[in-house]
Amino acid sequence: MFPFFLLHFPHDQVYRRFSTYRVVTIHGTADEVIPVEDALECAKIIPNHKLHLIEGANHSYTSHQAELGSLVVDFIKAALQQDKATSN
Repeated sequence: MFPFFLLHFPHDQVYRRFSTYRVVTIHGTADEVIPVEDALECAKIIPNHKLHLIEGANHSYTSHQAELGSLVVDFIKAALQQDKATSN
């Protein structure tokens, strides 16, 4: 889970902190706890960031578990393939 409190830090500090990491944010458009705007802001300031919005998903992804799982697995597979390609 992305620590959204980082949005309160200067963006250049957040950028430097995360510039060497791959980051994925999967956010439901109907999240009642964390506004979707926070996810959109993260996408603007964090390099190597992928944002996936799940239409209609709430904070617990109640009716979207399969889509959430698929996105996480796809992100991990892509990262492993990138690592393998760069290590050869």
